[in-house]
Amino acid sequence: MGDFEDTLTFRLFARPSFAEGLSRLFDFSGSMQAYNRNKTANEADVRALTADWIMVGKGMQEAMNQCEKEIAQ
Repeated sequence: MGDFEDTLTFRLFARPSFAEGLSRLFDFSGSMQAYNRNKTANEADVRALTADWIMVGKGMQEAMNQCEKEIAQ
């Protein structure tokens, strides 16, 4: 998957760097936990649904490409 797809798939959680991930091993209070936030619940729903449908479309496109390859053989 590319960077664009990763941002859609993991949109709720902020993606930490390697150093941040390593430091979270010792964050027993959970103070480093970060989420991507939205202004309203409706905005969060729209963004999540949009990301979901983009990923569904990408999966369907990959399946159609695979079928075309198999038919062409």
